[in-house]
Amino acid sequence: MTLHLYIARRFFSSFLIVLTSLSALFIMLDTIENLRRFGGRISMIEITELTFLNLPGVMYKILPLVVVLATLFMFLGLSRSSELVVTRAAGRPALLTMIAPAMVVLLLGALGLILINPIAAATSKEYNRLTRFY
Repeated sequence: MTLHLYIARRFFSSFLIVLTSLSALFIMLDTIENLRRFGGRISMIEITELTFLNLPGVMYKILPLVVVLATLFMFLGLSRSSELVVTRAAGRPALLTMIAPAMVVLLLGALGLILINPIAAATSKEYNRLTRFY
């Protein structure tokens, strides 16, 4: 049980790292795109507002990619620090090690469906309305 919690924590922390990294990358790229698209017609505050309105929708769309990259990131980290070798040497099957990340992904998927989907839909609608207005 303790090992499952440890692996779940490691997966969740790698998930947050990957999500934060991709969010920062998207914010930079979308800000540049909005600057190019709207030029000097609107202020930087409005461009930032448009960028953050578009962020939840894009993050919701790339959530499967974030999960795959976080899994890869976590298992590479466990392999690099030889924790997977120790787990296997202790007699734990490899598939049993994957139960904890699968449960975290299940919870994150339910959270994304219940909370993030309505937020992404509302902010995407507002983003589309504002981009037609500008």
